[in-house]
Amino acid sequence: MKRKSLFWKISILLSSILFVLSICYIFITAYFAESFYLEASQQAHGNVANNILDRIKINPTGTINMDQLEMYYESAKVLNPSLEMYHLDGNGHILSYYNQKDSIVKSSIEMKPLLDFINCKGTEFILGENPRRQNCFKAFSVAPIHDNLGKVQGYIYVIIASKDFESMTQFLMSSNMLKIGALIFLCTLLIALAFSLLLIKSFTTKLHGIAETVKSYSKGNKDARVSTGNNIDEFNTLSVAFNEMADTINHNVKELQSVDELRRELIANVSHDLRTPISIIKGYVETLIIKQDNIKPEQREQYLDRIMQGSNNLSNLVEQLFEYSKLESAKYNLNKKEVNIEDLLIDLHNKYDILAKKKSIEFSCQVGDNCSTIDVDESLFTRAMQNLIDNALKFTPEDGKIGLSVNCQDDITTISVTDNGSGIAKNEVKTIFNRFQKAKRHNDANQGAGLGLAIVKKIIEIHNFKIDVQSIENQGTTFTITI
Repeated sequence: MKRKSLFWKISILLSSILFVLSICYIFITAYFAESFYLEASQQAHGNVANNILDRIKINPTGTINMDQLEMYYESAKVLNPSLEMYHLDGNGHILSYYNQKDSIVKSSIEMKPLLDFINCKGTEFILGENPRRQNCFKAFSVAPIHDNLGKVQGYIYVIIASKDFESMTQFLMSSNMLKIGALIFLCTLLIALAFSLLLIKSFTTKLHGIAETVKSYSKGNKDARVSTGNNIDEFNTLSVAFNEMADTINHNVKELQSVDELRRELIANVSHDLRTPISIIKGYVETLIIKQDNIKPEQREQYLDRIMQGSNNLSNLVEQLFEYSKLESAKYNLNKKEVNIEDLLIDLHNKYDILAKKKSIEFSCQVGDNCSTIDVDESLFTRAMQNLIDNALKFTPEDGKIGLSVNCQDDITTISVTDNGSGIAKNEVKTIFNRFQKAKRHNDANQGAGLGLAIVKKIIEIHNFKIDVQSIENQGTTFTITI
């Protein structure tokens, strides 16, 4: 793994943080341990200055017997060998001091801590200056020396934890117990660091797996997916989100490919379907222009009729293309309302009965009982029914039969358009509703664009209805709409 990887970055950062925290922990622990010891010493020996002063004789002028002071100081040292005693004047200047192993570096003591200690009667933890070292503060005990008039003439100032104590703490720092404690602390730190690195390794491994999958997907492997587990964590959430994103992208790509295929198919079919009527119109127009002086009136009328027929076919094709394009729009809004199904079918029967009689076709309409209304977009639904009836008339021979019927049972309504025409080949029944699909039963006279049934299917689908077709070649076809 590269040094610049996330694992190494986090590992180095975590190790640095633990190291800094360890140093801080050691110093903070040492500081509070020393503070605790000093406070405990001051609480235990805070009255030692008063005890010494109570046992010596004080002259009326406030002077004391120095021999007695030293004697009682030696007695107090038996209980606490680290004591150092100083005799101060009223302003804090050192008059004499005891336990003179080392010379003093300060000739006077800051009085404020001493006065605060006297005022609180030793109930608060206060540190005073150590005359043997600069900027060194220790636990102390102090007692004022009064004359007969009660005026303070000096002080007995006792350092409870002296320089001997510092030597003792240095000794303890080098002791085996502290070494063992430091070793235990170091081992604990290393174990915690090891577990942390293992945990980081686990996280970065999952993240690395996700990154590799994303990289594979970006290089074209559209089936690349991140494995997910049952754990509900951020990595699993990220994996699920990526998988869903990949599925959505693949779905969108397939839709775009489908739209592109539809575009190419549309261009190819429209080009083919437009070429025929345009060629017919162009041919007859050229003939009329070339032979305009020699053409007979009946031929001119025939040519104009062919031109009109070609124009009508072209107009119908453009209209169907526009209609299908509008229905394909995802934003198409239905204008639904309650429509009486019997009135709708009778109206369609009346309109097409005249066309049926011209071809000597029997056109019947049958409405079952209990049929009342359906909730549809009337204009669109009527358009679908018209396309089905147009197909039936187109492919039903003379003296044939067409039936229009509706049956209502419970909450289901079925509308059927039946004919006994040429029927549809078995292998074409499944694709008859596809765009530009033209069944082989079409002849030159009935050539269309192959959009009529596709429009019907689309109208039925956006109503959330269902349409089925049953057909036997050379016997007839039945289209059934189920509502």
